Amino acid sequence: MLKCVWNRPFIVNYPICIGLIINNYGFFNIACNFLLHRYFGLPFPKINPLYKDDLEVDFCLGPNKTFDNKIIEYHYDQECTEIFQPIVNNKIRENPAANFFYGRCNYDKIFINKLSFLGKIFYANNSSPLYYPKNKSTIWILKCKDYDQGAFQNFMAFTTIKIQNSFLEKGISLSSYISQSILSKLGSDLRINNIILNKLPIFRKKLKKI
Repeated sequence: MLKCVWNRPFIVNYPICIGLIINNYGFFNIACNFLLHRYFGLPFPKINPLYKDDLEVDFCLGPNKTFDNKIIEYHYDQECTEIFQPIVNNKIRENPAANFFYGRCNYDKIFINKLSFLGKIFYANNSSPLYYPKNKSTIWILKCKDYDQGAFQNFMAFTTIKIQNSFLEKGISLSSYISQSILSKLGSDLRINNIILNKLPIFRKKLKKI
């Protein structure tokens, strides 16, 4: 359905965001190291290893305030339902220097327990995130109908690429701190993504609701 997205250089170099349509539902899956750290008040790196040639991380102490930061730079449709699960790489969590920072944040409110690498599941639907119910729930399903399928597919492709671009542009803004090889790769992927965007037809942004 979104064949213009799957085989592009961004997915090869930075497998962060994909768009997926299943029947009448559209899903955006976004994942990378430290994606939710600042958002949940956790320690975060000065320079994300996503934009580096190595995995060495210099930590900054998190603000210890939940939901006080943007997750991504792109202003996506806030009417969607968002589901989050913070995850900490076990190698990073076990690093003594990193553990010092994690020990000074509200870790146990966000994660299953103080020793867990998996966070609790949160959701948001045009509101502040809340703990997702432990019982079976349909709160994530938005009630939409009567939309044009072609326009919907274009919207999904457009939003997927714009989210991808937000990560590429963030890396390029760090040009003084990253290598020329990484900068070149980011710039190349961004140019290709923008070519695809320019070929997408105009779509309706708003879908009719029940």
